[in-house]
Amino acid sequence: MIALEVAHDMDEDDYRFEASVSGSGKEADAFYLTAKRALADKLRPKFQQFPKDMIATHGKDLIADAEAASSAENSGANTPSSSSTPASSSAPKTTSSSSAKSSSKPSSSSISTAIVRATGEFQADAATLWDFLTNADKLPMWTRNPAKMAPQVGADMELFGGNIKGKVQTVEARKKIVTSWRAPTWPEGELTLLSHYRVSREI
Repeated sequence: MIALEVAHDMDEDDYRFEASVSGSGKEADAFYLTAKRALADKLRPKFQQFPKDMIATHGKDLIADAEAASSAENSGANTPSSSSTPASSSAPKTTSSSSAKSSSKPSSSSISTAIVRATGEFQADAATLWDFLTNADKLPMWTRNPAKMAPQVGADMELFGGNIKGKVQTVEARKKIVTSWRAPTWPEGELTLLSHYRVSREI
């Protein structure tokens, strides 16, 4: 059995499966239908748990809960400042990269920060790759949701159906774009991320 697509924002009813069975006849057909339904019902809750497990594993050290923050304050422990980690100014050597950092002010909640770098190589020229990162008509091809974007300083940006909102900060055509963004569910004024996308060489 194959799950055609699994994404973090999918509901249990959104998963679609393809299955096959060797053999033919009524017994094989009956087994196929039963097995497909049973396996799908077992896989759906597993897929639903996956995003939660990812956050628990990779996000628990970035944003601490309010109870932990309160305990730290009461004990006199120092709470890390959201601007304590400086941003790196060195450009990656791969074809494209992105980094994110917090540019927020310290608050009463415990917020840790980290610089995240992701690099990748794409078999495409700089103009094509730039178009896919900045063209609002092309963005839905990989975000799978409506988008708002213009490669202009100060332009509003929305990705993933409005789940990410921000502004374009820096533009170097076909080379670099910097955006500031946040999720609407984040505490207002407490956390904003900067994302840097660089194209460092053409093929």
